[in-house]
Amino acid sequence: MEDYRHILGRSGEDAAVQYLESIGHRVLHRGWRVRHFEIDIITETPGVLHFVEVKTRSGSGGADPSESIGKDKLKNMYLAAQSYLSAHPSKMETSFDAV
Repeated sequence: MEDYRHILGRSGEDAAVQYLESIGHRVLHRGWRVRHFEIDIITETPGVLHFVEVKTRSGSGGADPSESIGKDKLKNMYLAAQSYLSAHPSKMETSFDAV
């Protein structure tokens, strides 16, 4: 049985995918993992590969999701992105995003 945090996180990722697709992103991967690193969503727009961290909150607060990403999480995203690009070489610009 899933706990509340997993259910909330999955619903947040579902909402993030809908939002990203609505603004023109093409979703390539969800929950992409390598070793102990994970990237929530990987998308592309023309010429740009996006590595997206999803921050889901219960409640009505509208805080900027990037404010809740610490330097350790950012470092892990960067390492995961390097692994992704090693496995899937790309000449596209890369972007690290939070929704």
